[in-house]
Amino acid sequence: MRLLKRLLSEIRRASSIMRVDPLRSSPREVMLENFDPTPGYRYGVATSEGRMRISSKLSDELIELVIRREAFIHLLPEGEGELPQIIDLAWAYSEPPEDLWKSCYSAPKYAMFQNYEPFKMFYTLPSRKKRMEALRRILLAVRSLSSQRALDFPRYHYILRRMLAPFFKPTPADNKMLKVLKKDPYASRDKLRRETGLSPASISRSLSRLRDMGFISGPANVDLSKLGLLTLVVTFPNRRELRDSLMTFPFTYRVFEPVSRDVDAHAFLLIPREALNYMESLEEMGLGVYQVIKQKFILNLSPPKNPMELLLEALQEEHADVESGIEVSWPKRKISREDLRVLNVALLKGEVKPSHLKEIGVSSPRYKLRKLKEEGILSHFYTLGVPPAGDDLLLRLELEENQFRRLVEAIGKVSTVIAAYIRGSSWEGSMGSLLPKDYLRGRLVRGLKLLLGDRLILAEDAIDYLGEWTIPLHLWDEEKQRFMWEDDLSLLLTRIRLAVREGVLGFS
Repeated sequence: MRLLKRLLSEIRRASSIMRVDPLRSSPREVMLENFDPTPGYRYGVATSEGRMRISSKLSDELIELVIRREAFIHLLPEGEGELPQIIDLAWAYSEPPEDLWKSCYSAPKYAMFQNYEPFKMFYTLPSRKKRMEALRRILLAVRSLSSQRALDFPRYHYILRRMLAPFFKPTPADNKMLKVLKKDPYASRDKLRRETGLSPASISRSLSRLRDMGFISGPANVDLSKLGLLTLVVTFPNRRELRDSLMTFPFTYRVFEPVSRDVDAHAFLLIPREALNYMESLEEMGLGVYQVIKQKFILNLSPPKNPMELLLEALQEEHADVESGIEVSWPKRKISREDLRVLNVALLKGEVKPSHLKEIGVSSPRYKLRKLKEEGILSHFYTLGVPPAGDDLLLRLELEENQFRRLVEAIGKVSTVIAAYIRGSSWEGSMGSLLPKDYLRGRLVRGLKLLLGDRLILAEDAIDYLGEWTIPLHLWDEEKQRFMWEDDLSLLLTRIRLAVREGVLGFS
Protein backbone atom coordinates (compact mmCIF):
# COMPACT_ATOMS: atom_id res chain seq x y z
CA MET A 1 0.00 0.00 0.00
CA ARG A 2 2.88 2.37 0.79
CA LEU A 3 4.36 1.95 -2.69
CA LEU A 4 0.98 2.44 -4.36
CA LYS A 5 0.47 5.71 -2.47
CA ARG A 6 3.97 6.76 -3.40
CA LEU A 7 3.30 6.06 -7.09
CA LEU A 8 -0.06 7.88 -7.07
CA SER A 9 1.59 10.86 -5.38
CA GLU A 10 4.30 10.93 -8.07
CA ILE A 11 1.69 10.68 -10.84
CA ARG A 12 -0.09 13.75 -9.41
CA ARG A 13 3.24 15.57 -9.14
CA ALA A 14 4.27 14.73 -12.72
CA SER A 15 0.81 15.71 -13.95
CA SER A 16 1.11 19.05 -12.17
CA ILE A 17 4.61 19.78 -13.49
CA MET A 18 3.66 18.87 -17.08
CA ARG A 19 0.18 20.46 -16.74
CA VAL A 20 -1.58 17.50 -18.38
CA ASP A 21 -3.86 14.69 -17.18
CA PRO A 22 -2.70 11.06 -17.15
CA LEU A 23 -3.62 8.93 -20.18
CA ARG A 24 -3.13 5.54 -18.54
CA SER A 25 -4.90 3.79 -15.68
CA SER A 26 -2.89 3.42 -12.49
CA PRO A 27 -2.25 -0.08 -11.11
CA ARG A 28 -4.41 -1.51 -8.32
CA GLU A 29 -1.38 -2.78 -6.44
CA VAL A 30 2.34 -1.97 -6.26
CA MET A 31 4.62 -4.38 -4.42
CA LEU A 32 8.25 -5.40 -4.00
CA GLU A 33 9.20 -8.79 -5.37
CA ASN A 34 12.45 -10.74 -5.51
CA PHE A 35 13.56 -10.83 -9.17
CA ASP A 36 16.64 -9.73 -11.08
CA PRO A 37 16.21 -6.39 -12.88
CA THR A 38 17.20 -6.71 -16.54
CA PRO A 39 18.24 -3.81 -18.80
CA GLY A 40 15.35 -2.32 -20.77
CA TYR A 41 12.96 0.59 -20.81
CA ARG A 42 11.01 -0.78 -17.83
CA TYR A 43 14.14 -1.70 -15.88
CA GLY A 44 13.35 -2.99 -12.40
CA VAL A 45 9.58 -3.20 -13.01
CA ALA A 46 7.16 -5.86 -14.23
CA THR A 47 3.43 -5.24 -14.79
CA SER A 48 0.50 -7.59 -15.37
CA GLU A 49 -3.25 -7.54 -14.74
CA GLY A 50 -3.28 -4.26 -12.87
CA ARG A 51 -0.32 -5.17 -10.65
CA MET A 52 3.09 -3.53 -10.65
CA ARG A 53 6.04 -5.43 -9.24
CA ILE A 54 9.28 -3.63 -8.37
CA SER A 55 12.49 -5.59 -7.89
CA SER A 56 13.50 -5.76 -4.24
CA LYS A 57 17.11 -6.06 -5.42
CA LEU A 58 17.13 -2.36 -6.32
CA SER A 59 18.59 0.15 -3.89
CA ASP A 60 16.20 2.60 -2.20
CA GLU A 61 17.51 5.33 -4.52
CA LEU A 62 16.78 3.27 -7.64
CA ILE A 63 13.31 2.33 -6.35
CA GLU A 64 12.52 6.05 -6.09
CA LEU A 65 13.91 6.56 -9.59
CA VAL A 66 11.75 3.86 -11.20
CA ILE A 67 8.66 5.15 -9.37
CA ARG A 68 9.26 8.62 -10.85
CA ARG A 69 9.78 7.04 -14.26
CA GLU A 70 6.62 4.94 -14.02
CA ALA A 71 4.67 8.00 -12.88
CA PHE A 72 5.67 9.91 -16.02
CA ILE A 73 4.81 6.92 -18.21
CA HIS A 74 1.19 7.40 -17.12
CA LEU A 75 1.22 10.73 -19.01
CA LEU A 76 2.36 9.08 -22.25
CA PRO A 77 0.04 7.63 -24.88
CA GLU A 78 -0.14 3.86 -25.14
CA GLY A 79 2.13 2.86 -27.97
CA GLU A 80 5.55 1.81 -26.76
CA GLY A 81 5.01 -1.53 -28.48
CA GLU A 82 5.53 0.25 -31.83
CA LEU A 83 7.63 3.11 -30.49
CA PRO A 84 9.46 2.10 -27.27
CA GLN A 85 11.66 5.20 -27.50
CA ILE A 86 8.87 7.44 -26.16
CA ILE A 87 9.73 5.93 -22.75
CA ASP A 88 12.99 7.89 -22.97
CA LEU A 89 10.91 10.92 -21.99
CA ALA A 90 10.11 9.19 -18.70
CA TRP A 91 13.78 8.40 -18.19
CA ALA A 92 14.68 12.05 -18.82
CA TYR A 93 12.08 13.06 -16.22
CA SER A 94 13.44 10.66 -13.58
CA GLU A 95 17.05 11.82 -14.22
CA PRO A 96 18.91 8.51 -13.87
CA PRO A 97 22.68 8.05 -13.94
CA GLU A 98 23.76 8.27 -17.58
CA ASP A 99 25.38 4.82 -17.53
CA LEU A 100 22.12 3.21 -16.40
CA TRP A 101 20.10 4.99 -19.09
CA LYS A 102 22.66 3.99 -21.72
CA SER A 103 22.27 0.34 -20.78
CA CYS A 104 18.45 0.45 -20.98
CA TYR A 105 17.54 2.42 -24.12
CA SER A 106 17.22 0.84 -27.57
CA ALA A 107 18.10 2.02 -31.07
CA PRO A 108 15.25 2.31 -33.61
CA LYS A 109 14.85 0.10 -36.68
CA TYR A 110 15.81 2.92 -39.05
CA ALA A 111 19.44 2.85 -40.20
CA MET A 112 19.43 6.66 -40.39
CA PHE A 113 18.93 6.91 -36.63
CA GLN A 114 21.10 4.06 -35.32
CA ASN A 115 23.19 6.54 -33.34
CA TYR A 116 20.19 7.97 -31.48
CA GLU A 117 21.36 8.91 -27.96
CA PRO A 118 18.56 10.52 -25.91
CA PHE A 119 20.71 10.97 -22.80
CA LYS A 120 23.13 13.09 -24.80
CA MET A 121 20.24 15.24 -26.07
CA PHE A 122 18.78 15.91 -22.62
CA TYR A 123 21.94 16.14 -20.56
CA THR A 124 23.21 18.88 -22.87
CA LEU A 125 20.52 21.13 -21.35
CA PRO A 126 21.99 23.27 -18.58
CA SER A 127 19.51 22.67 -15.73
CA ARG A 128 16.62 20.57 -14.48
CA LYS A 129 14.30 23.54 -14.99
CA LYS A 130 15.21 23.66 -18.69
CA ARG A 131 14.79 19.89 -19.00
CA MET A 132 11.31 20.02 -17.49
CA GLU A 133 10.31 22.90 -19.75
CA ALA A 134 11.59 21.04 -22.82
CA LEU A 135 9.94 17.80 -21.70
CA ARG A 136 6.56 19.48 -21.41
CA ARG A 137 6.76 20.82 -24.99
CA ILE A 138 7.84 17.41 -26.31
CA LEU A 139 5.13 15.60 -24.33
CA LEU A 140 2.39 17.85 -25.73
CA ALA A 141 3.62 17.27 -29.29
CA VAL A 142 3.85 13.49 -28.77
CA ARG A 143 0.33 13.30 -27.34
CA SER A 144 -1.04 15.41 -30.20
CA LEU A 145 0.60 13.30 -32.94
CA SER A 146 -0.48 10.09 -31.21
CA SER A 147 -4.12 11.25 -31.12
CA GLN A 148 -3.88 11.77 -34.91
CA ARG A 149 -2.21 8.36 -35.39
CA ALA A 150 0.73 10.18 -36.94
CA LEU A 151 3.43 9.30 -34.41
CA ASP A 152 6.41 7.26 -35.57
CA PHE A 153 10.11 7.35 -34.78
CA PRO A 154 11.20 9.80 -37.51
CA ARG A 155 8.60 12.34 -36.35
CA TYR A 156 9.43 11.66 -32.71
CA HIS A 157 13.15 12.25 -33.40
CA TYR A 158 12.33 15.45 -35.27
CA ILE A 159 10.22 16.65 -32.32
CA LEU A 160 13.11 16.01 -29.93
CA ARG A 161 15.54 18.00 -32.09
CA ARG A 162 13.08 20.80 -32.80
CA MET A 163 11.79 21.22 -29.24
CA LEU A 164 15.23 21.06 -27.64
CA ALA A 165 16.81 23.50 -30.11
CA PRO A 166 15.46 26.75 -28.56
CA PHE A 167 17.30 25.86 -25.34
CA PHE A 168 20.64 25.66 -27.16
CA LYS A 169 21.61 29.30 -27.27
CA PRO A 170 25.19 30.36 -27.97
CA THR A 171 26.86 32.46 -25.29
CA PRO A 172 28.80 35.61 -26.17
CA ALA A 173 31.96 33.47 -26.06
CA ASP A 174 30.36 30.95 -28.43
CA ASN A 175 29.48 33.71 -30.89
CA LYS A 176 33.09 34.92 -30.87
CA MET A 177 34.20 31.39 -31.72
CA LEU A 178 31.65 31.05 -34.53
CA LYS A 179 32.77 34.30 -36.15
CA VAL A 180 36.40 33.16 -36.19
CA LEU A 181 35.55 29.69 -37.49
CA LYS A 182 33.32 31.13 -40.22
CA LYS A 183 36.29 33.14 -41.52
CA ASP A 184 38.89 30.42 -41.00
CA PRO A 185 37.66 26.80 -40.69
CA TYR A 186 41.31 25.68 -40.28
CA ALA A 187 41.93 27.89 -37.24
CA SER A 188 44.24 26.37 -34.64
CA ARG A 189 43.61 26.54 -30.91
CA ASP A 190 46.32 29.19 -30.71
CA LYS A 191 44.60 31.34 -33.35
CA LEU A 192 41.24 30.91 -31.62
CA ARG A 193 42.83 32.16 -28.40
CA ARG A 194 44.38 35.19 -30.12
CA GLU A 195 41.26 36.13 -32.11
CA THR A 196 38.70 35.65 -29.31
CA GLY A 197 40.73 36.60 -26.24
CA LEU A 198 39.39 33.52 -24.47
CA SER A 199 41.42 31.22 -22.21
CA PRO A 200 42.30 27.67 -23.41
CA ALA A 201 39.80 26.23 -20.91
CA SER A 202 37.03 28.56 -22.16
CA ILE A 203 37.82 27.61 -25.76
CA SER A 204 37.55 23.89 -24.93
CA ARG A 205 34.21 24.42 -23.16
CA SER A 206 32.88 26.54 -26.01
CA LEU A 207 33.92 24.06 -28.71
CA SER A 208 32.31 21.21 -26.78
CA ARG A 209 29.11 23.20 -26.27
CA LEU A 210 28.91 24.26 -29.94
CA ARG A 211 29.37 20.65 -31.06
CA ASP A 212 26.65 19.44 -28.68
CA MET A 213 24.27 22.13 -29.92
CA GLY A 214 24.94 21.30 -33.59
CA PHE A 215 26.54 24.62 -34.54
CA ILE A 216 29.85 23.04 -35.53
CA SER A 217 31.48 19.71 -36.23
CA GLY A 218 35.16 19.03 -36.21
CA PRO A 219 38.00 19.63 -36.17
CA ALA A 220 38.10 15.96 -37.22
CA ASN A 221 36.34 15.68 -40.59
CA VAL A 222 35.97 12.70 -42.92
CA ASP A 223 36.20 12.78 -46.72
CA LEU A 224 33.81 9.93 -47.57
CA SER A 225 34.58 10.20 -51.29
CA LYS A 226 37.97 8.64 -50.43
CA LEU A 227 36.05 5.49 -49.51
CA GLY A 228 34.43 5.32 -52.93
CA LEU A 229 31.15 6.85 -51.75
CA LEU A 230 29.25 9.36 -53.88
CA THR A 231 26.20 11.43 -53.03
CA LEU A 232 22.82 10.85 -54.67
CA VAL A 233 19.48 12.59 -54.31
CA VAL A 234 16.44 10.36 -54.71
CA THR A 235 13.07 12.07 -55.21
CA PHE A 236 9.93 10.11 -54.45
CA PRO A 237 6.19 10.61 -53.91
CA ASN A 238 5.58 11.93 -50.42
CA ARG A 239 4.28 8.74 -48.78
CA ARG A 240 5.31 7.25 -45.44
CA GLU A 241 5.91 3.76 -46.86
CA LEU A 242 8.50 5.08 -49.29
CA ARG A 243 10.10 7.36 -46.71
CA ASP A 244 10.46 4.44 -44.28
CA SER A 245 11.93 2.19 -46.98
CA LEU A 246 14.64 4.72 -47.75
CA MET A 247 15.29 5.47 -44.08
CA THR A 248 16.01 1.79 -43.39
CA PHE A 249 18.53 1.68 -46.27
CA PRO A 250 21.97 1.87 -44.57
CA PHE A 251 23.36 4.42 -47.06
CA THR A 252 20.60 7.06 -46.53
CA TYR A 253 21.65 9.92 -44.26
CA ARG A 254 19.01 12.67 -44.74
CA VAL A 255 15.40 13.01 -45.87
CA PHE A 256 13.32 16.12 -46.59
CA GLU A 257 9.57 15.52 -46.27
CA PRO A 258 7.44 18.38 -47.67
CA VAL A 259 4.42 19.44 -45.66
CA SER A 260 2.26 19.00 -48.77
CA ARG A 261 1.66 15.40 -49.82
CA ASP A 262 1.49 16.56 -53.45
CA VAL A 263 5.18 17.55 -53.51
CA ASP A 264 7.97 14.99 -53.91
CA ALA A 265 10.15 14.18 -50.93
CA HIS A 266 13.96 14.09 -51.25
CA ALA A 267 16.39 11.58 -49.77
CA PHE A 268 20.18 12.05 -49.67
CA LEU A 269 22.25 8.90 -50.00
CA LEU A 270 25.95 8.10 -49.80
CA ILE A 271 26.39 5.00 -51.95
CA PRO A 272 29.34 3.00 -53.30
CA ARG A 273 30.01 4.20 -56.83
CA GLU A 274 29.68 0.69 -58.29
CA ALA A 275 26.04 0.68 -57.10
CA LEU A 276 25.17 3.77 -59.18
CA ASN A 277 24.03 1.88 -62.30
CA TYR A 278 21.77 -0.34 -60.21
CA MET A 279 20.03 2.71 -58.73
CA GLU A 280 18.50 3.29 -62.17
CA SER A 281 15.95 0.62 -61.22
CA LEU A 282 14.36 3.26 -58.99
CA GLU A 283 13.71 5.45 -62.03
CA GLU A 284 11.84 2.61 -63.71
CA MET A 285 9.46 2.63 -60.73
CA GLY A 286 8.72 6.35 -60.90
CA LEU A 287 11.37 7.77 -58.58
CA GLY A 288 14.02 10.31 -59.57
CA VAL A 289 17.76 9.60 -59.19
CA TYR A 290 20.26 12.46 -59.36
CA GLN A 291 23.99 12.58 -58.72
CA VAL A 292 25.30 15.49 -56.66
CA ILE A 293 27.89 17.37 -58.72
CA LYS A 294 28.58 20.26 -56.33
CA GLN A 295 27.60 21.18 -52.79
CA LYS A 296 27.75 24.44 -50.88
CA PHE A 297 26.76 25.55 -47.38
CA ILE A 298 26.52 29.10 -46.06
CA LEU A 299 25.75 29.89 -42.42
CA ASN A 300 24.14 33.32 -42.03
CA LEU A 301 24.46 34.41 -38.39
CA SER A 302 22.85 37.84 -38.89
CA PRO A 303 20.15 37.93 -41.60
CA PRO A 304 18.90 41.39 -42.61
CA LYS A 305 15.58 42.80 -41.45
CA ASN A 306 14.53 43.46 -45.04
CA PRO A 307 16.01 40.92 -47.48
CA MET A 308 14.70 42.23 -50.79
CA GLU A 309 17.21 45.00 -51.51
CA LEU A 310 20.19 42.92 -50.38
CA LEU A 311 19.02 39.88 -52.34
CA LEU A 312 18.56 41.98 -55.49
CA GLU A 313 22.06 43.45 -55.16
CA ALA A 314 23.58 40.03 -54.49
CA LEU A 315 22.01 38.55 -57.60
CA GLN A 316 23.79 41.17 -59.70
CA GLU A 317 27.22 40.28 -58.30
CA GLU A 318 29.58 38.16 -60.34
CA HIS A 319 31.20 35.08 -58.82
CA ALA A 320 33.70 33.03 -60.76
CA ASP A 321 32.59 29.42 -60.44
CA VAL A 322 35.96 27.93 -59.59
CA GLU A 323 34.74 25.23 -57.23
CA SER A 324 35.66 21.74 -58.28
CA GLY A 325 33.16 18.97 -58.67
CA ILE A 326 32.94 16.04 -56.26
CA GLU A 327 35.44 13.36 -57.17
CA VAL A 328 35.51 9.80 -55.89
CA SER A 329 38.86 8.15 -55.22
CA TRP A 330 40.34 5.20 -53.36
CA PRO A 331 43.04 5.09 -50.65
CA LYS A 332 46.39 3.55 -51.56
CA ARG A 333 46.34 0.99 -48.76
CA LYS A 334 43.84 -1.49 -47.37
CA ILE A 335 41.19 -0.05 -45.07
CA SER A 336 40.21 -2.17 -42.08
CA ARG A 337 37.00 -2.12 -40.06
CA GLU A 338 39.03 -0.60 -37.22
CA ASP A 339 39.95 2.26 -39.55
CA LEU A 340 36.25 2.77 -40.21
CA ARG A 341 35.56 2.73 -36.46
CA VAL A 342 38.02 5.62 -36.12
CA LEU A 343 36.22 7.51 -38.89
CA ASN A 344 32.84 6.90 -37.24
CA VAL A 345 34.13 8.43 -34.02
CA ALA A 346 35.08 11.51 -36.06
CA LEU A 347 31.65 11.62 -37.72
CA LEU A 348 29.81 11.36 -34.38
CA LYS A 349 32.03 13.36 -32.04
CA GLY A 350 33.84 15.79 -34.34
CA GLU A 351 37.15 14.99 -32.69
CA VAL A 352 39.30 11.89 -32.32
CA LYS A 353 41.69 11.36 -29.42
CA PRO A 354 44.05 8.37 -29.20
CA SER A 355 43.10 7.90 -25.54
CA HIS A 356 39.40 7.52 -26.44
CA LEU A 357 40.18 5.13 -29.31
CA LYS A 358 42.23 3.00 -26.93
CA GLU A 359 39.32 2.93 -24.45
CA ILE A 360 36.94 1.54 -27.10
CA GLY A 361 39.42 -1.15 -28.11
CA VAL A 362 41.06 0.29 -31.24
CA SER A 363 44.60 -1.05 -31.53
CA SER A 364 47.53 1.21 -32.49
CA PRO A 365 45.33 4.34 -32.51
CA ARG A 366 48.15 6.82 -33.20
CA TYR A 367 49.33 4.83 -36.20
CA LYS A 368 45.79 4.56 -37.61
CA LEU A 369 45.17 8.28 -37.15
CA ARG A 370 48.44 9.14 -38.90
CA LYS A 371 47.71 6.88 -41.88
CA LEU A 372 44.14 8.15 -42.28
CA LYS A 373 45.44 11.73 -42.29
CA GLU A 374 48.19 10.92 -44.80
CA GLU A 375 45.56 9.43 -47.13
CA GLY A 376 43.47 12.61 -46.85
CA ILE A 377 40.51 10.60 -45.50
CA LEU A 378 40.69 12.33 -42.13
CA SER A 379 41.28 16.08 -42.16
CA HIS A 380 41.60 18.83 -39.56
CA PHE A 381 39.11 21.66 -40.03
CA TYR A 382 35.79 22.84 -38.61
CA THR A 383 32.51 22.78 -40.49
CA LEU A 384 29.59 24.96 -39.50
CA GLY A 385 26.19 23.47 -38.93
CA VAL A 386 22.71 24.61 -38.00
CA PRO A 387 20.68 23.26 -35.08
CA PRO A 388 17.00 22.60 -35.93
CA ALA A 389 15.67 25.92 -34.70
CA GLY A 390 13.21 26.55 -37.53
CA ASP A 391 11.32 25.04 -40.43
CA ASP A 392 13.24 24.20 -43.58
CA LEU A 393 12.25 25.69 -46.91
CA LEU A 394 12.90 23.19 -49.69
CA LEU A 395 13.92 24.77 -53.02
CA ARG A 396 14.42 23.45 -56.54
CA LEU A 397 15.82 25.79 -59.15
CA GLU A 398 16.22 25.50 -62.90
CA LEU A 399 19.70 26.78 -63.68
CA GLU A 400 22.96 25.91 -65.38
CA GLU A 401 25.95 24.61 -63.48
CA ASN A 402 27.99 27.79 -63.99
CA GLN A 403 25.24 29.81 -62.25
CA PHE A 404 25.19 27.62 -59.14
CA ARG A 405 27.72 29.42 -57.00
CA ARG A 406 26.44 32.91 -57.82
CA LEU A 407 22.89 32.01 -56.84
CA VAL A 408 23.84 30.24 -53.63
CA GLU A 409 26.12 33.13 -52.60
CA ALA A 410 23.26 35.57 -53.24
CA ILE A 411 20.73 33.60 -51.17
CA GLY A 412 23.36 33.18 -48.45
CA LYS A 413 23.31 36.96 -47.97
CA VAL A 414 19.82 36.74 -46.47
CA SER A 415 19.52 33.20 -45.08
CA THR A 416 21.42 30.10 -44.10
CA VAL A 417 21.41 27.78 -47.11
CA ILE A 418 22.48 24.20 -47.85
CA ALA A 419 22.53 23.60 -51.60
CA ALA A 420 23.55 20.98 -54.15
CA TYR A 421 23.81 20.98 -57.91
CA ILE A 422 22.27 17.71 -59.10
CA ARG A 423 22.16 15.92 -62.44
CA GLY A 424 19.97 13.05 -63.59
CA SER A 425 18.73 11.49 -66.80
CA SER A 426 15.66 13.74 -67.01
CA TRP A 427 16.60 16.94 -65.17
CA GLU A 428 19.49 18.95 -63.79
CA GLY A 429 19.61 22.03 -61.64
CA SER A 430 19.94 23.01 -58.01
CA MET A 431 18.06 21.83 -54.97
CA GLY A 432 18.62 23.05 -51.48
CA SER A 433 17.27 23.88 -48.07
CA LEU A 434 16.93 27.35 -46.58
CA LEU A 435 16.56 28.07 -42.88
CA PRO A 436 15.21 31.61 -42.81
CA LYS A 437 14.25 33.47 -39.65
CA ASP A 438 10.49 33.42 -39.10
CA TYR A 439 10.12 37.16 -39.66
CA LEU A 440 11.78 36.79 -43.09
CA ARG A 441 10.02 33.68 -44.30
CA GLY A 442 7.12 35.11 -46.29
CA ARG A 443 9.08 38.02 -47.72
CA LEU A 444 11.95 35.75 -48.74
CA VAL A 445 9.68 33.36 -50.65
CA ARG A 446 7.93 36.22 -52.42
CA GLY A 447 11.27 37.86 -53.21
CA LEU A 448 12.73 34.66 -54.66
CA LYS A 449 9.64 34.12 -56.83
CA LEU A 450 9.76 37.70 -58.06
CA LEU A 451 13.49 37.75 -58.81
CA LEU A 452 13.94 34.20 -60.13
CA GLY A 453 10.68 33.85 -62.04
CA ASP A 454 10.23 30.48 -63.78
CA ARG A 455 13.63 29.30 -62.61
CA LEU A 456 12.12 28.74 -59.16
CA ILE A 457 10.12 25.55 -59.62
CA LEU A 458 9.65 24.59 -55.95
CA ALA A 459 9.56 26.50 -52.65
CA GLU A 460 7.92 24.28 -50.05
CA ASP A 461 7.98 23.97 -46.26
CA ALA A 462 9.55 20.64 -45.32
CA ILE A 463 10.53 18.52 -42.34
CA ASP A 464 14.27 17.85 -42.28
CA TYR A 465 14.93 14.35 -40.96
CA LEU A 466 18.63 14.37 -40.14
CA GLY A 467 20.05 11.37 -38.35
CA GLU A 468 23.56 10.95 -37.00
CA TRP A 469 24.67 8.74 -39.88
CA THR A 470 27.83 6.67 -39.65
CA ILE A 471 29.62 4.33 -42.05
CA PRO A 472 27.94 0.87 -42.02
CA LEU A 473 30.84 -1.19 -40.65
CA HIS A 474 28.98 -4.47 -40.95
CA LEU A 475 28.86 -4.06 -44.75
CA TRP A 476 32.60 -3.53 -45.21
CA ASP A 477 34.48 -6.48 -46.69
CA GLU A 478 38.14 -6.09 -45.67
CA GLU A 479 39.36 -8.72 -48.11
CA LYS A 480 37.59 -7.29 -51.17
CA GLN A 481 37.92 -3.68 -49.95
CA ARG A 482 34.33 -2.80 -50.79
CA PHE A 483 30.92 -2.33 -49.22
CA MET A 484 28.57 -5.29 -49.65
CA TRP A 485 25.55 -3.28 -50.69
CA GLU A 486 23.73 -5.74 -52.96
CA ASP A 487 21.38 -7.37 -50.42
CA ASP A 488 20.27 -4.06 -48.89
CA LEU A 489 19.64 -2.49 -52.30
CA SER A 490 17.67 -5.56 -53.36
CA LEU A 491 15.54 -5.25 -50.21
CA LEU A 492 14.98 -1.53 -50.89
CA LEU A 493 13.86 -2.25 -54.46
CA THR A 494 11.51 -5.00 -53.24
CA ARG A 495 9.87 -2.67 -50.72
CA ILE A 496 9.36 0.03 -53.34
CA ARG A 497 7.94 -2.45 -55.87
CA LEU A 498 5.48 -3.57 -53.19
CA ALA A 499 4.48 0.05 -52.64
CA VAL A 500 3.95 0.43 -56.39
CA ARG A 501 1.69 -2.63 -56.48
CA GLU A 502 -0.33 -1.31 -53.58
CA GLY A 503 -0.85 1.99 -55.38
CA VAL A 504 1.24 4.16 -53.05
CA LEU A 505 2.81 5.92 -56.02
CA GLY A 506 -0.52 6.77 -57.54
CA PHE A 507 -0.38 4.26 -60.39
CA SER A 508 -0.72 0.51 -60.68
